[in-house]
This record gives sequence, C-alpha cells and structure tokens, in this order.
Amino acid sequence: KDTGTLCWGPWFDGQRAELMEQLKPFDYRHMKIYQVKLDEYHYAASTDVNLFFERGLSLKIPFDRPKPLEQYIGRDVYHGESQTKNLGPRFPVPACLVIQLGSNSSFKYKQDDLCWNDDGTISTARIKSRKCSWVVEGHPDKNIIEDAQVEVELIMRYPRKWNAKYVWDFNLNFLGGHVTLLRSHQQFLQDLGKNWTSYSKPWNILYFYPTKYNVKFVFNHCEWVFYVNEYNIMNVRDDDECNTRVFVK
Repeated sequence: KDTGTLCWGPWFDGQRAELMEQLKPFDYRHMKIYQVKLDEYHYAASTDVNLFFERGLSLKIPFDRPKPLEQYIGRDVYHGESQTKNLGPRFPVPACLVIQLGSNSSFKYKQDDLCWNDDGTISTARIKSRKCSWVVEGHPDKNIIEDAQVEVELIMRYPRKWNAKYVWDFNLNFLGGHVTLLRSHQQFLQDLGKNWTSYSKPWNILYFYPTKYNVKFVFNHCEWVFYVNEYNIMNVRDDDECNTRVFVK
C-alpha cells in the first residue's frame, strides 16, 4: 500500500540494451508488409500494456557526478578556475533525479506488432499524473518542478526500411505547479547525461541508424522562479529570504 519505487540507473539501462539485442537483433532487412490471407494463422496487430499506480510512484535515476565546486568553497561566491587549484581531484559523488508521481497515476504503452504499409510501425507511451515533482538529490538543494499536473506522450516511429530515419516525439505538458531554474540545475542535468553515456558501447557503423528526436515542453499556469544572485549558489532551502528572486506566471 506504500508508494512504489522504480530505480533505473545507467547499468540497468545497459542490461536492457543487451537484452534487446538478443530479442530483436539488427538484421539489415526491411520489414515485410503484412497481408491477411485466408486459411492462415492470424497474428496480433499490437501489444498493449496498462499500469495504474493507486498510491503513486517514485522513479529514481541515479548517477555519479564530479563533486560540485560550490561544495568545496561553501557559501563563498565562485569567481573563476584560479580558486580551484588547491582543491585537488574532484572525486565523483552520488546524485539522483527523482520523478515523483502522485496517486492514481497511469502508464499506457502500445506497440504495433505488424507492418501494414510503407510507413512502418509506431509505438506510443503515455503517462498521466495529477501531481508530479522533479526532486534533486544532491547539489543544488532546490527541486526543479513541484506539484504540477503532467501528461507525457512518447511517439516512436520505426521505418519499414532498415536504414531509414527513426523519428521519436517527446511531448511533455505541465499544468500548474512551481518551476525553479538555477544555473546549477543545468550542470546537474549535463552531468546526468555524461554519466549515462559513459556506459554506452563504442560507436559502431554496423549498428548505426539515423534518428531524429523532437522534444516539446508546454507549461500552462505555472509559476516560474529565477534566482538572480550571482552564480545562483543555493545550498539550503531557507535561503529564500536572502536572495533576489524574479517570479513569472
């Protein structure tokens, strides 16, 4: 009856990629267009997966990042690389992005199992939640999104020809809530991407296929908060009274 927790780290994602190579190997062949014939077995046109989280869900995305410079120098303002000469090596520290979904959230996935025409196949994933927060575990001590209603749609288009372009659409719609933007949030997300890509296999032309990602963010009736103090060094939550803020609604 407690809130469910799903931990999806870079190592686990690598194991998923290894499994998919076994289940769906890269065969350098075009998909066959399915044609219904009499007196033959019928095949499932699609696969549907529906999940409902009555008590909500916490999706944890752990990673390792270099220790932030702000944690070395405390609350002093960082003025340049010259101040970091005596810090020594920046050893990696654990960090985590936690995406919290409120009660009665849902996840729906549909995959086309048959190719009907030259357009190929389409897989879609949809997430709906009345309350969503993006929680930062580590530096900075400020969450990115709090208490927003969210609808996420992922459309994955797989072409019929093996060497044609893959097109994936990411549509994220947020309603209400509170959004805080710091420059250290940008570094946090960049370190997350660098750590995940470090577990990837070396690039191989034999397994290359062109892919296009379309990402769209829509915010309706959200409160945006920008901290305008120099370099946005925020280490504790009760610092709101000590910093100049700009609110945008």
